[in-house]
Amino acid sequence: MNFIIANQKEELGFLTPFSSIDIDLGKDMDFQIELNLEDYDAELFAAKNIVFCPGTEYGGFIDNPEVDTAQNTIKFTGDTFRGLLNQKIIEPPKNQSHRVISGELNECISSLLKMHFSSLFTASTNKTAVSVSQYQFNRYCTLYEGIVGMLASVNYRLKIETESTDDGVQIVLSAVPIFDYSQSVEFSQDGNIDFKIKNQTAKYEYMIALGGGELENRQVKYLKYNDDSSVEEVSSVPPGNLTRIYLYDYSSVESDDELLESGIEKLKEINSGDLQSITLNDDTDGLELGDIVGGRDYITGLTVKQPIKNKIITVKNRITSISYTLGDDN
Repeated sequence: MNFIIANQKEELGFLTPFSSIDIDLGKDMDFQIELNLEDYDAELFAAKNIVFCPGTEYGGFIDNPEVDTAQNTIKFTGDTFRGLLNQKIIEPPKNQSHRVISGELNECISSLLKMHFSSLFTASTNKTAVSVSQYQFNRYCTLYEGIVGMLASVNYRLKIETESTDDGVQIVLSAVPIFDYSQSVEFSQDGNIDFKIKNQTAKYEYMIALGGGELENRQVKYLKYNDDSSVEEVSSVPPGNLTRIYLYDYSSVESDDELLESGIEKLKEINSGDLQSITLNDDTDGLELGDIVGGRDYITGLTVKQPIKNKIITVKNRITSISYTLGDDN
């Protein structure tokens, strides 16, 4: 796996094979490069230069140098491409409560990118034949959250690739279908794969969702989580020795309907987590954020089927390792 370093106009060189790089794509959305001081080049590692592996989303923007003379090393950290998207905000249009969007998926991504970037980030010109109609973004969500949520609403995920062009580095975003690998592949000890499964049997049976307003005028919704994983609105929370209640605070909500919808989504989310992490070898690269995978432990019988929430790529001593985290690891 080779990494190129470039500014926004041209390629400058390669990351030395004796360097190490650690990239967190889905959770912290940042990366770290470490190299020996004698390999440091001021032009190559200038702030805001881009490190990337062509054809992938592995990389980001170089920043924050940290020198350790005792170890004879220098480290750089920075935002991944998803990390920069996560620092842009989708604002409602003036005098409107929410921003809404309609159209073919990649065209919608293009419209959103043009609101925040003059160049560097672009959307694929390929057509997906899938559209959204009047999709409503949460108020003041990040650009990353907005794009991912919009695509997930039609069972698609975000794909990011880097390309070298005559005009410099291009970061290309596109919508691709979510792939359910659990239908064809089940990871287990038989495949020489290490993984952790946490079976969350203690569910929250009820939620008290708090919306806008003050004191006795505050919006309140009571929700019940059923055995079939459905959620329904109820009038109150009944007493019970072992009943677990989740308190959800959404003070910026605009309406009762939005509070109810958001509360249902949150209660399902916090009760979804059988999970946890699967560490795979380099041959399994190809799984991406949003795809669904399954795993089984034959000793306990525990199984897991969850979307990939995080992907960490580590390259050290020319050896690449990739680990994945599933579900909600909060």
